[in-house]
Amino acid sequence: MSMPNRLAKAQRLARKRKRKQETRLKRSKRRGGWFDAAPDRLDFPEEPRSLSFGAPGGVKMSDVLGEFVEPYVDFVEGIESYRRLLTLAVLAWNAALAAEAQREAMVDDVLRKGVPEDLLADGREIVSQLVLRKQRSFAHFRRPILNFSLEDRGDQYYLMVASALT
Repeated sequence: MSMPNRLAKAQRLARKRKRKQETRLKRSKRRGGWFDAAPDRLDFPEEPRSLSFGAPGGVKMSDVLGEFVEPYVDFVEGIESYRRLLTLAVLAWNAALAAEAQREAMVDDVLRKGVPEDLLADGREIVSQLVLRKQRSFAHFRRPILNFSLEDRGDQYYLMVASALT
């Protein structure tokens, strides 16, 4: 393929990617719903002691978190909505690791900072379902999740997770 043809093809693909992203954005704005109104970021009270950028034992926390939210992925549309779901999942994950006496106060404190008042009950319900899922299916993972990053790579989302070592 000649250089002008490759350049033209790259430009077509870039335009196609841009149109796809614009369509997703329009759809997410039009759709409305709980995940669209959730906070962009939640603050967690405790500071990490150490970070894990590798995968101790060969398990990547990004893979674990992706599997953890799998049943809820059908309810989200677009990267911002998915990012909000992951934010709630991280809250639930870390709440499940906390003592039961502290769990409700931790969840309420974080949700009140970023979720509109009329959606608090729904937020608590989603987080409590995720806490139960964590306890039942992911109890052997004891590493708290400190932060995550989500990138749109055109045909898929790329999730990176920072977690503390236990």
